Amino acid sequence: MKRRISISSDNNFLINKAEVNKLFFDLENNLKFHFSRIEVSFVNDDTILKINSEYLNHDWFTDIITFDYSQGSLIDCELIISYDTAISNAKKYNVGINDELIRLLIHGILHVTGYDDKLTSEKIKMKKKENTLVQIYSDKYWILGNDSKSC
Repeated sequence: MKRRISISSDNNFLINKAEVNKLFFDLENNLKFHFSRIEVSFVNDDTILKINSEYLNHDWFTDIITFDYSQGSLIDCELIISYDTAISNAKKYNVGINDELIRLLIHGILHVTGYDDKLTSEKIKMKKKENTLVQIYSDKYWILGNDSKSC
């Protein structure tokens, strides 16, 4: 089975691709899913606002947008993360930017593996799982990067 993880970032926001890849493989084992493709784009607030408006008819900034293209049991998805909002949220919630980025990557994967956050009961269940996974992985992976495999 051919599998692909693609990671891009605009504006010189450095992301350690190798660490993101390892995180996704760990999440795959932990959450018992299989993927064919995961595409992650780190963008600024203006870009995510445009995408949010164009594709979801939402006229506001957000931290992550998840597009699920999966067919059958293989996950095929696109995660678009605003690094501007991630930085703001890290400051707002008094957490490190690495923890916030890991939280957003986990949040996106939870969406494509059956979790939702539209109803309060769903949101509570998803947030609990998200918090558990962030605790497991935040000290294990350093998402911000400046190695040769960073973007």
